[in-house]
Amino acid sequence: MNNSNHMIKLSNGTEVTWEEFSRWNGSRQTMALKGKRLPADFGKKRSEIMNRGYAQGTIDKSKWQRRVMTPLGEFASIKLAAETYGVLGQTIHWWIERSQKPGFYFLDPKLPKTVRNLNAPSQAGMKSAKPIMTPDGEFPTMRAAAEHYVVTKDSIRNWLKRKPESFYLLNKV
Repeated sequence: MNNSNHMIKLSNGTEVTWEEFSRWNGSRQTMALKGKRLPADFGKKRSEIMNRGYAQGTIDKSKWQRRVMTPLGEFASIKLAAETYGVLGQTIHWWIERSQKPGFYFLDPKLPKTVRNLNAPSQAGMKSAKPIMTPDGEFPTMRAAAEHYVVTKDSIRNWLKRKPESFYLLNKV
């Protein structure tokens, strides 16, 4: 079966070959078929912002990159390796993590996930974070209480309304 002749009609009326369409990531395919579009200059603007951040030192590019070893040699990132092999970055990642393709592996360790202190109010919501009293004691934030009771913050909000004698906000001093 020759898929190179098969054409895909996109929401904007243009057609692309199946071969080209199949190389796009899922998000791009969905947007092309459903017609949801980002502004034409979105990618360019995002790149400019990121590059400005790299140049100013406000964004550490190395945080997001892991060096990759392949049979063709070492690459500074998955993206560079993918470009060399003519595949998506996801494919390189798959070769390393899932299929364990010989000769493909990361040279850098996986970045540790950041552990958030649930007892500290987030920077964005510090003004609205209030201590809460519960039957199990005082918690500095609703998030901390939700973690303790192994429920969502919405459940805690519901309990504040429905059980005011047991769950209530404390006034900040």
